[in-house]
Amino acid sequence: MRQKHQIVLNPMPTGASYEEEYGKWLDVFREVAFTTLDFDVEVIGPPVSWVPLLERLGARVVNPRILFQPQDQLAQGMLLSDADDDAHGRTILEAVCSLRPETADSLYLFDTTWDSARVQGAHELMTTTGEIVMPSNASHNRPEIVEYLRILRAYTPRLKKAVLVPCAADKPYPSRLHRAVRNAIADDWYQVVVTGALGLVPEELWPLAPLYDAGPFVTPAAGGKWRVFDEARRYFGRHKHEKVVIYCSSYADPLQAAFNVHLADGIITEGRTLYAPDYMEPAALETLRRATRGEL
Repeated sequence: MRQKHQIVLNPMPTGASYEEEYGKWLDVFREVAFTTLDFDVEVIGPPVSWVPLLERLGARVVNPRILFQPQDQLAQGMLLSDADDDAHGRTILEAVCSLRPETADSLYLFDTTWDSARVQGAHELMTTTGEIVMPSNASHNRPEIVEYLRILRAYTPRLKKAVLVPCAADKPYPSRLHRAVRNAIADDWYQVVVTGALGLVPEELWPLAPLYDAGPFVTPAAGGKWRVFDEARRYFGRHKHEKVVIYCSSYADPLQAAFNVHLADGIITEGRTLYAPDYMEPAALETLRRATRGEL
């Protein structure tokens, strides 16, 4: 008979200060995450907003309670819905965890720091090869995204001239814009899609990129700019390019910041940014055509 590990949260852990109390709440998730798999974990009386992450860690939840208003009520409504729109409810998990600071914090640790058999098993269950929805900054650490970044960081481009283009809602790539860019640029250039979710997607990796739909938390308005800067810094730091054209105004600032380092180091021989109100306009595409042929 399997052993049982029971955590009773009625009453909830308290502390002399909010910081101490908050730390004890995080410790509940950490305790579940690092309980070995030969124990059945049972958590009694947690807030409703804690339920999805506890269950993803393999815990059995008993008598969840509405303790935090209005977050637990919102969580209850989400969990009663049938909106399980990707593998084992990762999207619902992110949405509910975003309602409370301790669950958002624990989800981040679950994705990036905690390493245990329970955590590894939970990630495997939630990984999908289908379309994924990315509703929050926590989406940056989804297993599918982390795996793509591993592929990107191991990839070596064949060509040394790149044009950086915007991402598109239509996936898999190429989109209508990407086809137009391909028709405009010279044959010895390749495209790199710039995306707040994945950082960079070189043309040869388009078939391997996750099919995602991202909200504003992972676009230029938020964490996306940091991911673009970080991956551009890594990618162009590893691979010397003769020329790079930024054909993507939404991420021009983080890209230019990354390139300024590498232009100074001689890793990029020449770089320029082309601004246009509409990159599908014939005049903009003609400017790009000329830029990739040394006519500007």
